[in-house]
Amino acid sequence: MSLLLCGNVLLLGEKITLNLDIKKVSEGHLIYLVQSYLFYGNTQMQLEQNLELSEFNKQVLGVLPKLPGSLYFDVTFASSCGFEQTSETALFGFLGVPLHHGWLVDPQDVELGSSIPRSSYSKLSYNLAVYESIRSSTNSGPQKHG
Repeated sequence: MSLLLCGNVLLLGEKITLNLDIKKVSEGHLIYLVQSYLFYGNTQMQLEQNLELSEFNKQVLGVLPKLPGSLYFDVTFASSCGFEQTSETALFGFLGVPLHHGWLVDPQDVELGSSIPRSSYSKLSYNLAVYESIRSSTNSGPQKHG
């Protein structure tokens, strides 16, 4: 799905092109087009030369083979474009493909909003699991029967 999303955004933005006589585009060809754009058509990458090529290869190009499947993004709750920084988010950034999600805290819920201002989904899930574990061990301690 992610590969199709990237391909569509780049095609609609006229960043990559397809020959008009092509009836089907293979997964390999679409990955090739995305990779070619990263190296040759991406002015953002040319402007950000401070990222060493080996680091770029590790961070961004390593994600390309995962694009035909699902990618994992860890959302943060401060804004609709809040994500933990990963290789996947770096790839989308270099492609110029904006990421948004709908996991937001209701601004009228002040108590909840102040308790998770910059947390990510995975951090909240972990904290909830720890809390539930502590709570269940506290509740399942020795019982007095009288």
